[in-house]
Amino acid sequence: MQIIIPLKIANYLTSSLFICLAIFFGLESLDFPAGGELFPLFLFGCIILLSCLLMMEAFFKKNHTSIQIKIDFFTWKPLFVSLAVIIHVIFIFILGYFTSSLLFLIGCSILIGLRDARAIGITAIVLFPLMYAFFEGFLKAGLPKGILF
Repeated sequence: MQIIIPLKIANYLTSSLFICLAIFFGLESLDFPAGGELFPLFLFGCIILLSCLLMMEAFFKKNHTSIQIKIDFFTWKPLFVSLAVIIHVIFIFILGYFTSSLLFLIGCSILIGLRDARAIGITAIVLFPLMYAFFEGFLKAGLPKGILF
């Protein structure tokens, strides 16, 4: 299935979405301690500026082309991976860092098309002890513990 919309409207929608997201995350960054909000606010200000420039270009440019938005799994795969990252971060505090990361590794591998269980297993066997040694041993980070460990 696909949706066809004029390029001008697509630019307005995209710009509006990015402006709204930048404002939301900019307001969230105001709670950062010790001046930590300065760099995120600068970045969000740049996003708003570029989005406004895109809106102005769409307004002044006489363009009668349309774009096609395909609605299928391949086109929307980056969105699914982004959602998987968000779910991973939430599950870190519920299941623990290593359990959540293992589930994320397996889930994203399958999501992006890697079906070789041996490759996923070898990656997990090599990656997680190294992560444990680096974060717990070298950095003494004390990663979040959850229900499992």
